[in-house]
Amino acid sequence: MSRISRGSMCDGLPPSTQSWLLTTALLLCTGMSWAQRAVTLQQGPLYRTVGTNISIWCRVSGYHGPSQQEFLWSVYRPPSPERELQVVGTEGSDYTNPIFSDRVQSGDIYVERLAGDHALLHIRQLQEIDTGEYECYTPGTETPFYGTYSGRVNLRVIPDMLEVRMFPQDLRKREGDPLHLFCYVSTASSQHTHLSVTWLLTSENETQIISLSQDFVLLSGPSYTERFSSGDVRLDKLGAATYRLSIQALQTSDQGQISCRASEWIQDPDGIWTDIKGKESEETKLVVSSGK
Repeated sequence: MSRISRGSMCDGLPPSTQSWLLTTALLLCTGMSWAQRAVTLQQGPLYRTVGTNISIWCRVSGYHGPSQQEFLWSVYRPPSPERELQVVGTEGSDYTNPIFSDRVQSGDIYVERLAGDHALLHIRQLQEIDTGEYECYTPGTETPFYGTYSGRVNLRVIPDMLEVRMFPQDLRKREGDPLHLFCYVSTASSQHTHLSVTWLLTSENETQIISLSQDFVLLSGPSYTERFSSGDVRLDKLGAATYRLSIQALQTSDQGQISCRASEWIQDPDGIWTDIKGKESEETKLVVSSGK
């Protein structure tokens, strides 16, 4: 077996690099293996709406040392992409840049440990200035360093462009009468988003009547399953932005406040649909008297 010569292989290299090369060579020659540290983040870019919340996960694997690793989060904002702003970490409050101190102290920004090697960065009430490239850094516990110690993901905070409107009414109907209500739902988002619409009845409790999901599936609430199957309860999309609730024959159990709730969804790079904004319309008050 050839000898590894420090003089022939490592001259001119920094001591830390020399140590790494010699250690790696020794492991290869002796048949030993050493897992390489790797930091994995949620795939990006991630798009979220102003005023909503986000959780970004970060994992570390292949490490040596304590089972509980540290996670330090920084951000690089578009105006100064080379400037690191330290956001929050698991090592203590001294890590946080003063511009984030109030939000960290209030709990709007924090790190949650899911395991010793898995953590979430939570940001509540997103602001447009939260747009940037977020870095998750895990301080090394190996000697010598071996692998990657950080990863980055882009977060883009976009304006709230969701509109939900329904003309509020006070309606008095008799049992067996039909009902037709209309809700206007639209978004002017520049991103490719989908909308979901749900009609709700609130009396003693909130009940789902019928909904159209973000992947265009009609679903009835548990109390309306039979009436949905028979065609007594319908949800129809009319044109680009109008959603109609139709009940062919009202029952006294339909009495209460009816509203429509809409959510805007975006598909993240990992394929998961995420609700990035939700709003509810005004209410229509419905009284249904017995037909007897």
